[in-house]
Amino acid sequence: MTARLLSLASLVVALAGAIGYFSFLRVPAIRNHFGLALAALGMSVLLAILAMGMRRSLLPGIALAVSLLFFGGGVFFHVWYSRLPTGATVAVGEPAPDFTLPDARGQAVTLSSFKGQKTVVLVFYRGYW
Repeated sequence: MTARLLSLASLVVALAGAIGYFSFLRVPAIRNHFGLALAALGMSVLLAILAMGMRRSLLPGIALAVSLLFFGGGVFFHVWYSRLPTGATVAVGEPAPDFTLPDARGQAVTLSSFKGQKTVVLVFYRGYW
């Protein structure tokens, strides 16, 4: 294989990994398991490193820079940006902080609007979103 072919393969794999992952973000099996996209981005980095080892020129350099940028961006997005928020914890028996969320019909409902009227049970279900 030539360095040019490896460089082009690196760019194609990097683009396919990134575009493929973000195209299927609505699919929980893809969104919640970043390993396949990360493996593709890592493979693109390896292909670019192999191309740089064969011939140090502009195209392998660009392929290495792009694949490293995509790999770093993927790790940043998955590890840091998409982490669960760290919020205040509420102990058992403490009043819940006031919040507003949409109900099943899309109408905004505020927790404090039920104070003194009804008993409210909060259920936190992680589920797939």
